[in-house]
Amino acid sequence: NWAQSSGHLEQNQVIPLIPSPTNLHWSARYGMVAIAVPSDNSTIGVTTVGFAYILGGDSYLSPSLQNVGNNIDLLDYTWYNGYKNDVWRASGTEWYVKGNIRLRTSYKQKIPEVYSQIKWELVSPGLLPPVRTTYDDWIHCDNYFIQSNKSTISECNGSDHKTQWSPRRYHVGAYFKGHIWILGGRAREIRDFPILSMIGGVIGPRVQDIPKTSASKQSFTTQREASVLKNDVWRSKDGSSWTLISAGCKNPQLSLIPKANDREGKYGTLVAACSSDFDCYGAEKCDSTLKTCYCPMWSGREQHAMAASDDYMFISGGFVSQLYSQINDCGPYACGDTYASNYRFFMNDVWRSNDGLNWTLISEHNFPARGGHQMLYFKCPNSQDDCLWVIGGAGGDNKGLGNRLLYNDICYSVINNNRTTTWTRVTMPWSARTGHSVVYEEASGINNYVRRLYVIGGKTHKDVILDDVWVWRIDLDDITLWSKDFTSSAYYSSGVGQYFSFQNNSPSVNYVSANSDLSLLQKFFIPTRLPKSGAGIAPSLRPYITADQLDMLHSAGLFTINDLANADLYTILKLRGFDYPQVPKSERLNYQSICDVRALAIAVVDKCRVDFSRNIYDGQQQMPWNVIPVFGGAVPTNITIPSWHGRDNYDFLLTVDDPTTLLSTWDGCSYIPEIEDVFGVNVNGIGWVSQVTEIADSSKILQELFCKQTPGPRVFHASLMFEERVYLFGGMSLNNSLLADTWYRDAALPTATFSQKPPSKSSAPWFEFKPNEPGVIFEYRILDTYKYKEIRPWTRVTKKTSVSWLNWRVGGPSNGYYTIYVRAVDPAGNRDAKYFENGNVYTWYYVSPTPWDIILEVIFGIIGICILGFIEYRRRLRKSAMERYAMKRMRRKFKALQRDVGELDGNVRFDWRVLYMENKNLGDPNARKKANYQKKKQRDRRKERRDKEKKRRDKEKERIKKKLRETKSIKDSSKVAATNEDIESDEKAKERLQRKLLNKKKYEDNEDDGGFNDKDELRFIDEEEQRLMIENQKTNRYKAYELGENKSTDGSVSDLLFFKESLSADQINRYKGMALSSEPIDPLEIQGTKQRRVFKRYKDYEATDEDPDIDTEKKQL
Repeated sequence: NWAQSSGHLEQNQVIPLIPSPTNLHWSARYGMVAIAVPSDNSTIGVTTVGFAYILGGDSYLSPSLQNVGNNIDLLDYTWYNGYKNDVWRASGTEWYVKGNIRLRTSYKQKIPEVYSQIKWELVSPGLLPPVRTTYDDWIHCDNYFIQSNKSTISECNGSDHKTQWSPRRYHVGAYFKGHIWILGGRAREIRDFPILSMIGGVIGPRVQDIPKTSASKQSFTTQREASVLKNDVWRSKDGSSWTLISAGCKNPQLSLIPKANDREGKYGTLVAACSSDFDCYGAEKCDSTLKTCYCPMWSGREQHAMAASDDYMFISGGFVSQLYSQINDCGPYACGDTYASNYRFFMNDVWRSNDGLNWTLISEHNFPARGGHQMLYFKCPNSQDDCLWVIGGAGGDNKGLGNRLLYNDICYSVINNNRTTTWTRVTMPWSARTGHSVVYEEASGINNYVRRLYVIGGKTHKDVILDDVWVWRIDLDDITLWSKDFTSSAYYSSGVGQYFSFQNNSPSVNYVSANSDLSLLQKFFIPTRLPKSGAGIAPSLRPYITADQLDMLHSAGLFTINDLANADLYTILKLRGFDYPQVPKSERLNYQSICDVRALAIAVVDKCRVDFSRNIYDGQQQMPWNVIPVFGGAVPTNITIPSWHGRDNYDFLLTVDDPTTLLSTWDGCSYIPEIEDVFGVNVNGIGWVSQVTEIADSSKILQELFCKQTPGPRVFHASLMFEERVYLFGGMSLNNSLLADTWYRDAALPTATFSQKPPSKSSAPWFEFKPNEPGVIFEYRILDTYKYKEIRPWTRVTKKTSVSWLNWRVGGPSNGYYTIYVRAVDPAGNRDAKYFENGNVYTWYYVSPTPWDIILEVIFGIIGICILGFIEYRRRLRKSAMERYAMKRMRRKFKALQRDVGELDGNVRFDWRVLYMENKNLGDPNARKKANYQKKKQRDRRKERRDKEKKRRDKEKERIKKKLRETKSIKDSSKVAATNEDIESDEKAKERLQRKLLNKKKYEDNEDDGGFNDKDELRFIDEEEQRLMIENQKTNRYKAYELGENKSTDGSVSDLLFFKESLSADQINRYKGMALSSEPIDPLEIQGTKQRRVFKRYKDYEATDEDPDIDTEKKQL
């Protein structure tokens, strides 16, 4: 896989340095040069420290890409886009890993993000000639021309201005003898148009030279920006200040001099005629025989190749501009001129120089002419001889017929005495191409001391842009044995320490993308039983799609994952076995699980699609164009939205419930109940088909499928070996789009180990992981060893994680044996190739932490209860002591009261405990309320009983009255005789009853204070009746009734007598026993009126005891 360190987001693994006003970056371009410059303390051939330089290129965008249509006036004339001569450099790629506080996993862990720390520095923005100054005039006063006597100090007036190579593309460069070198290419330069070239006018806008005034006429310049081929040579120590080593030539090398008119003996063109070297430009020489200027070095060219050794620079091939005609009848000179009749000419010459000024031709016509190729200088395989290697390229027949050839060969020759010898041409397994890049990797410890050669990208026939990478192990394999990335022949490195190794059959062969073959949909199984030592075990895999199923998919026209993910309704139904009626059932497909496979294909496409939401600034999600509104009612359909929202309507929020519309969007797999009918779904042309109600979960399979991550197709890009890695920059991609990004190839799979892990049979929760390379994040997975059940799928973390969620208190599975797997994920998306015990796999027994908080809560709770119990115990002791003291005091106070009660009531004895309890209850408001409530309920119940009893007594009274009337005549005589005596007795009884009723009313007034209730009333009546019965034992109870005087004015006497008559003998005896008993009376049973009267007297005694001056009359009362 490849890692992206700069440019616009094109993968999901890291956040690259994205060009912005704060993050300087070179513009998108192609045809530039990349050069690795080691630092001063670096050894030759090793560029681990230093800078990577990007120089020049073409950033011009076509009118269609600029959205200017066919308006030629809007094309770029400001050099903002187009050929470049700026210089950029970077010191390498560094990575910064942190957790994203805005994004979290489903387990509330921060999602780790990897940020590129590469910094591109603008070394030189590029220098241009002043306005209305041609490029030739601008550099005419350079030291090169002065030293070559082609300009004088007097002409330049001692000017000392800085110059630089003109903006260009398809040039070459190298780091040679401590300098950065730039040679040739196609450049943009301001030049004067030859007069003959302007016959008939000039296409394009007229450029004003001299404004029109009264003293001068308005004129227009004949200077135009021309695209010319260069062979000048420049060098710089730091990329900022440049020195012109050779101005090159305007005329071709000797072998390309036009020779079209042999009859006249004329060569070259009229403007190239000369008599001495001073008549020629720059490095040109005057041929004394041909009388024409020629170039003693390689002609101006583009798409040529360059290589450098310790002593020499080499230039080979390329495209030049050749002046010739197929018809040899053009007059005294060759046909046409350099602006009208030139043709592209393919070169196969090789030049060398040790200073950039003097060049020597060392080979010509030894391999097919070509351009857009690459050339390298390194030792031959398993030899000490130095070889020059020419790789790939494009050529032709050099007859101007437009025949184009592409090459997939390598031509090499041994360098002997700094000259080539016999050339050998070998055909390669990779496809013919041009515009590719080639990188040579020196032997080092990181590549197991095996030299390698890389061929990357390019363009093949029909302008198909490639994205493949081919690798040749120079000293181990034959020159024709190349391995291609993402194939079983590709080599990779993995492991650490003694287990570090290189091997083929890389795990990357199973990496997937949307364009991958369907056979790459596979199931991976992580090993559960691992050896205690060794290099580890790789995951095993099984095909998810069988061979027969794959044949069915191919027969339906589905070959890639993207094809299956975007398959239409009829294709899916055909695979499910539903086809047109005319297709026999025996010929129909039967792939019932196709919807499960399609769900996995859709998940893979979504996983590998670039997620641009990861690269957002703070608050971007809250911008109006990213906010999805929620409407209180129906979604509006006819609304006008401001254009800056980026939306025209909210139709995507509308809920579609029309069966016809839903059927038109049905994919054949998803379940839509609205389109379901009695027999299923009626599909036009097929008939009734059933819906799939359940689709298998593909998440477990998906987490073991890794996305392929590459720079993508590109041509005319730049690449180099830097930081012991293959770097790739920019280039042109599909649809002529230009790129501004930085990638590096990573064939070293990371390996994770534990830097901290909890011991077995402990509750320590923290695991910390350690990588073997920078920019790595981690994924961990936990397996219940006993149940062989995955309890935590692969979850991303930065460098450590806690397994405290295993604790039973937070809903975890609690104690037991668990196995944790960890794998590192590098910026390229590579992961561990193998798993080994105590390396990236660890099994331990987890013990849930002792719940000290609960234990402490229980301990402190018990202590608190004990303290409260002790406090309550002490309180009750004090209360008991106070009660004993109060009771002793009460007994002393009630002695006199007891005597008074005895004198008044005869043998009735008073229990002081009853009064004490009543007094105690009066002091408690809650007890008082509760007692009143209970008493009220009792009163209500007694009232109901009394009402019933009253009715019964009324009936009894009527019965007795009736009986008395019957016997009235019999007893009249006895009634008359006893009238006087009965009247006297009745008056005494009436007086006592009036006194009794007066006391009753008095106690009823105090009923709210707890001093009287219905039960007390009953007992009070009972006691009075008992007293009457004792005083009138010999009195006839029915005498009053017999005399007919049973009614008084208020009816109270008659009621009392009737109530007495209603009592049974047992009740009367029981009341007598209670009143006359000498034993202490239970305070819970005795609550009568007599007790309340005594209680009132007790209050008076207590008041007298507190106040000696109390009223004597009240005391007596």
